[in-house]
Amino acid sequence: MNFLRHITYSNVVVSLSATALTASTFFYETKVDVYYLLLVFFATLFVYTYARFFEGESVDYQNSEITKWHKSHRRWVWFIVVFSVLASIVFAYASLTREQWAFGFLLAAISLAYPLGLRFKGVQSTFKPLRESPGIKLLAIAGVWVAVSVVFPLWNQWKWVDLALGLSRFFFILAITIPFDIRDYREDSPQMWTLPMIWGRMRAWQMALISGGLSAVLLMVYGFNNSVPTTLIAGELLGHSYALIWVYRSPKQNQDLYFSFWLEISPIILFSCLYLFSYI
Repeated sequence: MNFLRHITYSNVVVSLSATALTASTFFYETKVDVYYLLLVFFATLFVYTYARFFEGESVDYQNSEITKWHKSHRRWVWFIVVFSVLASIVFAYASLTREQWAFGFLLAAISLAYPLGLRFKGVQSTFKPLRESPGIKLLAIAGVWVAVSVVFPLWNQWKWVDLALGLSRFFFILAITIPFDIRDYREDSPQMWTLPMIWGRMRAWQMALISGGLSAVLLMVYGFNNSVPTTLIAGELLGHSYALIWVYRSPKQNQDLYFSFWLEISPIILFSCLYLFSYI
């Protein structure tokens, strides 16, 4: 049960969510690239599993239940890390062009630097992890997700109107990520300077709701300027509504299942709504 809880509910769910958000883009512009979807799943699984070993240095994080579990099950975790990175390489070769490989390495560097800082022996200068760099954490998460779920799928046929879709996804990720910072407000290290620490939890919550609303508006702008069927726009708005409901209720919640499953699966619900409404 612990294995299912800490691996499935955490890393696999977020990997499925990243894959679902990417698959949503294929509804609008291109045919489905199955190899690329598999790459997104295994690359996300690798990054999030790897991050469990290095994410944060605060005493609160090192003493957390999930960190202790990963340290006591290193063989299982390392098996997932090795298997997922090997699978990522195989599917990357099957789906990426030479130019995409270069951009992919940049995204990988950002993802790996998110939980892990750099220290040089004999030198006092230190590069903090991105998650502890003021104002960078949310931008790094949302930026990488947009690149993976929008930029890569539309690589060969990018149009200016697609910028609206990218911005919509950017604000969507912000909306469902900010509640995690609000939840972890008392546990996160003060050095992380999360949005709730800077603006307060109430304003951060309001920002999450505004971001969700902006995402929906930008999606409609994209849809109406790109001749997207009304049914797909309706499906998107239904998926956004699901996410906003869980974001709205999040300040009063403290159960891990609420955030790590019901809120985390928002991109999966979004894709499911698109899929169902595509048959209408």
